[in-house]
Amino acid sequence: MAPKFAKKDRVKVLATRFDKDEVEDGEQKFSEKWAADGNGIWCYGVIAHVYVKKARKAQEYNIRYDNGESMKGVEEHLEVAEDDSDSSEDDREERKENMLDEENSDDVSTDFEGTTVRETIEKDGEVTDDEEGEVQEGLEDEMGQEIDIGETITKGAEDDPNKKSWTRVEGMPNDARTEKHEDTVFKHLRVNDETTELDVFLTLLPLSPEKLLEIVRDGGARCGDRYKWNIDHIYSALCILFGAGQFKEGTDLWSVRRKGMMPAPDFGLYLSRKRFEFILRYWAQGPDGTTEQLRENPWAEVDYWVRAFNKNRKEELVVGTDITPDEMMMAWKGKKGNGGIAHLSFVERKPEPLGTENKTVCEGTMGLCVYLEIQKGKIAMARKKWCRTYKATTACTVRMVDKMGLKEHEGDLTDDPDRWYGNKDKKRCVYADSWFASVETAMALKKELGCHFTGPIKTAHKYYPIDELRWALSHMKRGEHLVLKCNEEEMWAVGWHDHHYKCYLTTHGTDLPGEPAPKKRQDFETNINYNINVPRPEIIAKYQHEMGWVDRHNRYRQGILGLHKIWKTKRWQTRIQTELLATALVDSFLACIHLLPKWRMEKEHDQDESLFWKFVCELIKQLDQVPRQERNREDNIVDPSANCVQIRLGQIKVVSGVNKGNSRAIQSRCTSCRARNKKHEKRGRAPKTAWTCVCHSGEYFCKTKTCWLDHLRQVRIDHEVELEI
Repeated sequence: MAPKFAKKDRVKVLATRFDKDEVEDGEQKFSEKWAADGNGIWCYGVIAHVYVKKARKAQEYNIRYDNGESMKGVEEHLEVAEDDSDSSEDDREERKENMLDEENSDDVSTDFEGTTVRETIEKDGEVTDDEEGEVQEGLEDEMGQEIDIGETITKGAEDDPNKKSWTRVEGMPNDARTEKHEDTVFKHLRVNDETTELDVFLTLLPLSPEKLLEIVRDGGARCGDRYKWNIDHIYSALCILFGAGQFKEGTDLWSVRRKGMMPAPDFGLYLSRKRFEFILRYWAQGPDGTTEQLRENPWAEVDYWVRAFNKNRKEELVVGTDITPDEMMMAWKGKKGNGGIAHLSFVERKPEPLGTENKTVCEGTMGLCVYLEIQKGKIAMARKKWCRTYKATTACTVRMVDKMGLKEHEGDLTDDPDRWYGNKDKKRCVYADSWFASVETAMALKKELGCHFTGPIKTAHKYYPIDELRWALSHMKRGEHLVLKCNEEEMWAVGWHDHHYKCYLTTHGTDLPGEPAPKKRQDFETNINYNINVPRPEIIAKYQHEMGWVDRHNRYRQGILGLHKIWKTKRWQTRIQTELLATALVDSFLACIHLLPKWRMEKEHDQDESLFWKFVCELIKQLDQVPRQERNREDNIVDPSANCVQIRLGQIKVVSGVNKGNSRAIQSRCTSCRARNKKHEKRGRAPKTAWTCVCHSGEYFCKTKTCWLDHLRQVRIDHEVELEI
């Protein structure tokens, strides 16, 4: 049913509608005071905006009253004002028809058969960050005046040397970026019919298996565990790490008992639990020399992995034209501060809000994660590069693109345009959300690195004409847009009407018609879903296509694989390291479905989640190629007491008495003798001994008695009990 009133209709409301239910003694009601002032019993005004009628709710209007105030009102309280009676009924009907034409694609609409439809959650097909911070519709007329073609406005204080002037233009038909578009490619990996999933994974692994083995051996040497380590143990650990993602949270992955119809996980066929835990512990401790760095850098144990990750991407990939920075969370609910993680972030809008926040960059061809920076707290991040030159968000954006090695030139372009790096004529394009986007960021990227920028402006609008854009968009139909050009820089402000008034800043692209934005709808009667297409400029269509790469990557790593739910740990270093390995796994999957013909064909038929798990299973088979039936559980072929060796406790110097300056053996009371005396209820203390076990610190055994043999026997018994449990 069409609204009774149209925009600009003159209406009246009874003043008693504004009376409060209760008034204090001696206070007049609004209607009484209104009448005493000679205004009568009616309040007159003009319809400023007709709101979209929601189901089972009254039709609402925004009314601008003659006293200058604006307020909402419902249809049943409004009447046609007497001074509007002279206008013909035809004029009023024409205004209502125009109003319906302007809003025919809002929340409730009517199709060509007269069937009412409802709007489901709007989805552009890509994940964007444009749905917050918009101006309430109906109040835009109070924000400014209409901007005509050729009219100029200035943003910034009068005495600000960086203030910008913007002129409305008919459009931006010519792209300021004239270089050809390039895709991301591998530098050293030769992709052909013989390329396997394992080849891609090992190429994108932050640390090579040989380096991971070296870290484990160094850790074993420091702890004296006497285990023998080889490369197969590293591959088996990776198989266990990734394969665990297919099981429910809390599953005993080393269980050998069948549960219902499900076979036992029996990960012991790959690696014993103890050996796997040793590997994670040694990885968390880092290579030799890491401990000495902890006093100056509490993140030293994971910084080594992060640097290796960024170095790997820089050495193995030639990043294409399009890149997208965004946030990535690594969940952590454990200890913080002394003995725990140095800094925790809480981002409420994220699926896992508590943990370590990372600023991440994904490229726009396959969606690979190509750079990662841990956010270590306000003070630590303020000491980073570019922070003294630019504000935090701009400095972060410039720093990440710079460290990726994407600098287009050396120095300011105006200094010497001939001083270029190997990135000449590539002209990367950065597509970032509103956290990164500002006029300062776009200027800094162009000045320091020679890169283009596109992003939505919300709060960082110091030099941006956001109020003027939103006001102008309030008078446009859905799908229409306008363009303002900066007179000092090669920048454009693009406003687009899509229910919300979306404002973008860009240094390249065109406003020619782009791919329409698909909006989901559902028929009330048949419950059939369908799309309507909202026109949008080419640069906005390009932005919304590029903005979802980091979110898609997070969905695979955190939502589908979910290693943080399976591998519970008290070591925050282990959590970050397993998440980095998960990132490498997701990158391998995204590369394979883009490059390998087998997975390109699978992609056309399978859902994302099932296709991802198919890839994980195939990769595990290639990581450890020993058939299951040929495996021997490590615990069955290794004597648990084989690593036990009896050694001396050492010597100390006597510091006082007759024997001052002489050395004597360190002694402690025998553990086996103490246990034997307790068992047979013998009185007296156990004898002292100078011998202990290399694998069992805190336990001591006599050299000449049977105490050592008793210890070896007890080790075997304890191991058998552990297997039964």
